[in-house]
Amino acid sequence: MKFLLLVSLLWCTLGLIPDGCDRTINTDRELKLKVGQEARLKRERLKITLQAVAEDSRCPKGTTCVWAGNGKVVLKVEKEQEQSETIELNTDIEPKARRYLGYEVILVSLNPYPKANSTIQMRDYVATLAIQKR
Repeated sequence: MKFLLLVSLLWCTLGLIPDGCDRTINTDRELKLKVGQEARLKRERLKITLQAVAEDSRCPKGTTCVWAGNGKVVLKVEKEQEQSETIELNTDIEPKARRYLGYEVILVSLNPYPKANSTIQMRDYVATLAIQKR
């Protein structure tokens, strides 16, 4: 069974079976980053840094809001010997994902979620990201 799966993936990668092959390659996991923290995907030679949470207007738990609000993160994405790029991703409005040199960076979640009468410190935020190679 594993052999057939390996052969199918190889055929798709080489383009021998053009129809029905998903050319998206996942990095196998989601990344969780705190502000100031970076993740390196060694095999891809890609580095992602969560620079800041630029906005958190999400409607706090325990309150009633007219608008759901939004959380916005600022990321620095770079690949060896390529120009780095600063991108902003959102929790509730577009863009929630951006492309960089054949990779798609997706904001999956931003935690903790705001609570009524509570302030979140910048150091407490954790952004969960998914990276896909296109």
